[in-house]
Amino acid sequence: MNILKSLVDYGVDKGKNKKIKRVLAGQYAYVELDDGNAGVSWVYKEWVNPMREIKEVPREADLASQLINSHDPVEVSIGIATINALSDKSNVLYGDPLDYITIENNSKVAIIGYFKNYIDRLKDKVSLYVFELRPQREGFVYPWYEEEYMLDDMDYIIASGSTIATKTIDRIAEHSKNSYLIVTGPTTPMVSEAFQGIANIIGGVSIIDKERVYELISMGYGFKLRFSKKIVKVL
Repeated sequence: MNILKSLVDYGVDKGKNKKIKRVLAGQYAYVELDDGNAGVSWVYKEWVNPMREIKEVPREADLASQLINSHDPVEVSIGIATINALSDKSNVLYGDPLDYITIENNSKVAIIGYFKNYIDRLKDKVSLYVFELRPQREGFVYPWYEEEYMLDDMDYIIASGSTIATKTIDRIAEHSKNSYLIVTGPTTPMVSEAFQGIANIIGGVSIIDKERVYELISMGYGFKLRFSKKIVKVL
């Protein structure tokens, strides 16, 4: 079980003979290929060293995909965004993963990352456990390190795609063997091969307005869903 390695293998294979047209990193990394496809990834900016050595981003997509293996959070996210741009977005469903499943009342549901829309949607019908990098006021929000002790007991686990950028996705998957696992968010590459037999459903985005997304990230904003379409693959 190694989602990260499978994503790199996919990027190396699909990225052969493909070039990066432009790349950008702020709160999100943005990668656009010469064939017009684009992808994004959340950046774990708390761990970005502003004094780090300046390096050029490879313009070959297969090489850029391997940046997931870097210890630099910016490079990691550029690697993920590259794979996101390379990922197959054909034969997808449109909407949110939760539109395609039924979560039974009183289920134990873990959310990795503070997804406010999911919290509002689920908090009154299930036993909710949210795991976050930063403290929140609600009593159902726990520090991220409690995942190790609590995830095995969940019926459903909803993991943010940012867990790929923090390289915690494989550990989370290990604790979800007895749960229904959903991996979702703009960072999630729509690569069925990487999640097959591990996750039950994945959700990502297809970028519609590349110029607007590029502009907003360059100005320091996060990723805005209204310039994309939410897409889903049931595995």
